[in-house]
Amino acid sequence: AWLGPHIGDLGDLAGLEAAGRAERHLLRLTAVTPRLVAADRHPGYHSARLARRRAAELTGAEPVFVQHHHAHIASAMAEHGLDGARPVIGVAFDGTGYGDDGTVWGGEVLLADYAGHRRFAHLAPAPLPGGDAAVANPCRVA
Repeated sequence: AWLGPHIGDLGDLAGLEAAGRAERHLLRLTAVTPRLVAADRHPGYHSARLARRRAAELTGAEPVFVQHHHAHIASAMAEHGLDGARPVIGVAFDGTGYGDDGTVWGGEVLLADYAGHRRFAHLAPAPLPGGDAAVANPCRVA
């Protein structure tokens, strides 16, 4: 797996252009042709739409959509050289992510390996007035 740098918000032209430059640089640097494109599973994110387009262009297949907090835990597993043969208990408290049940998750404890996860524990849900807009503008929650 090759991970790109943090780009920021893909909701504006500057972010999309930066993502394109990063992708072209990574493809030149590694000289590989991707067999798979993965992205955050939130259907409303610009990254999901971009992943669909790039997966069709690069692989002719649909992208793999990954739960946000599971991605963080799998990344930590890889960083520490775990082979995934045994599941880990992973804790992700980095913000919100689109949950398996279609709700917004945040503050997750997952039993996870590379292939999947089971939600083991979590913070109690809290209302987000305005939905995803509350994530970008937290004063809406106050």
